[in-house]
Amino acid sequence: MSDFAESITNLSSLIPLSGTEDLSERMTRLASLLRKAPMNSEGKPLFDAAFKALSALPDVPVNADHVMCLIFISRFLYCAGDAYAGLEPASQAVSLADQFGNQSLRAKALKMLGGLYVETGSYPDSVTTLALALEVARSAAERTQEVDILNNLGLAHQYAGHYSAAILCYDTAVNLAETAGFTPVVHATALANLSLANLHLRDFAAGIRAAERAIEILKEPADSYERTVRTLAESYYARLLLEVRSLPLARERAACARHFSSTCPGLPQLFADMTQGLVDVYDPVTRDIGLSRLQRVVDECRKGAPSALRDALAMIVRGYEIAGQPNAALVYLHEWSQFAGNSRVRGVLYHHHLQLKKISQHHDHQAQAAIEEQRQGLRFQRLSMDVLRECMQVLERNTVAAELHDDETGEHCYRVGALAKELALRHGMDDEMCTLIDLSARLHDIGKLRVPDSILLKPGRFTAEERAIMAKHCEHGVELIAEGGLAQLFVAQEIALNHHERWDGNGYPNRRKGNMIPLAARVAALADVFDALTHKRCYKPAWSVEEALREIARLRGTHFDPELTDIFLQMVPQLQAQHSDLDAYLGVEARKNEFIIDRQRIARELKGKLALPAGSRR
Repeated sequence: MSDFAESITNLSSLIPLSGTEDLSERMTRLASLLRKAPMNSEGKPLFDAAFKALSALPDVPVNADHVMCLIFISRFLYCAGDAYAGLEPASQAVSLADQFGNQSLRAKALKMLGGLYVETGSYPDSVTTLALALEVARSAAERTQEVDILNNLGLAHQYAGHYSAAILCYDTAVNLAETAGFTPVVHATALANLSLANLHLRDFAAGIRAAERAIEILKEPADSYERTVRTLAESYYARLLLEVRSLPLARERAACARHFSSTCPGLPQLFADMTQGLVDVYDPVTRDIGLSRLQRVVDECRKGAPSALRDALAMIVRGYEIAGQPNAALVYLHEWSQFAGNSRVRGVLYHHHLQLKKISQHHDHQAQAAIEEQRQGLRFQRLSMDVLRECMQVLERNTVAAELHDDETGEHCYRVGALAKELALRHGMDDEMCTLIDLSARLHDIGKLRVPDSILLKPGRFTAEERAIMAKHCEHGVELIAEGGLAQLFVAQEIALNHHERWDGNGYPNRRKGNMIPLAARVAALADVFDALTHKRCYKPAWSVEEALREIARLRGTHFDPELTDIFLQMVPQLQAQHSDLDAYLGVEARKNEFIIDRQRIARELKGKLALPAGSRR
């Protein structure tokens, strides 16, 4: 009998689970079976049948193996490329682990759920979940889990394009792995991740040091997982060497990557081939071969490896730039932009609609009816503001994530909302509309979720093509909010679409002029520009409030509505007189956001941990 047939036989002897007297024993045997089951299409019937049987049980933990069964199912779905399906069993595992009271088990369940949030594009949820996992692992003295969680947290930051935060996580993981004597592959994984983050942040010297250490640690990889990590470390090393113009050594490391990937089909081979293609492009003699290789990898990723497509597109854009073919680079840049945006937006909308579903299950019938009417498109049917705030949580947190490239505090969108509300009140709008403008203005830049990190992170001036892609964030924003299904957010759609229009008609995207620009968007535009001027950006220092007000006065009647500008110029000094710290006053709602709180707390803790002498303990 084959192993697979034996597994099916063993499974059929265990289910159904409900109503059996030896449930605890059966759960232990099921966990053992799932732990050994193949993580491919052959194992799918086993995991599907196991999850169906587990779902029929009451929401009460049977034993520790009950939680582990759900974690194994989540892990299988993650590896099978269906991370969205993995969210349900992972959430159940967290809930049961909370009831069970075992901190080590709870950390494992939270780590699994956090990893799935990373893969499904919910950066805020991944940070809050992994922050809790880290806290739980530390309380349980689970050092190995702590390193794994730090690596996952680093990946969450990295996928969102926040490389400085990622490096902080990886540095801490590396230090912990060194001082606590972890297995080589754990140490090397953290170093490989660190090298890639430094590559993106263009700290090539630090990236090279990390890659070299990872390679030295895995000098003789013992199994397929170690060979995979070695392949990635070699690939990142080669790309870093290209950036410092060390082409001969980059060729050697690319060849090493292909060697170690030869027995690891799938993603490792794709990454090794991408790297070889890019190395070939840097040499004029092999440039055409390199571009052809990169094109083949992109085609393979389109067909069956979507998780690697973003990297493949980024490398082929770089390849055509090196080859001096900007038009070809632009074609792939647009595809990269669309792919990255679609994957991010899919995740945001999935979690947003999941939030709406949860709200409809927990509120009274009147609130449920209002939400349902909103979904059906009754534009002016009103939800209570409290319910609306709950419905907006996912969109709001992801707008914060999109803005972190410009404002590391995450408070920009809240300050804009609060300042827009103050201006709307002084203009004479009713209280409910002013509150709606506050909530809506927070989403003004949500369309940046569709803009590639390479553009958002660029410190210099944009090319004409890059500027055109960035300008599309207004249209992307209105589309994303519309797909969210909350018709009361028509004000947010108006602001997202029109906050870069100008009073004189020279704005974008539609060159609307004067009163053709919705009033809410004219209000938000003043708040947005003022806040951007008075805070540091990668392309400029912060201006003083006085300098910003002089600039806004200069733009009265050209960029901004003259009447609103006059009110704004009087309002800001009055707010300054009333509140000694204007930022603190305008950002008060931001400091209630769990994502912002957890992100800042983790950063403080990790910086403190790195500041300790090597080998010291708290």
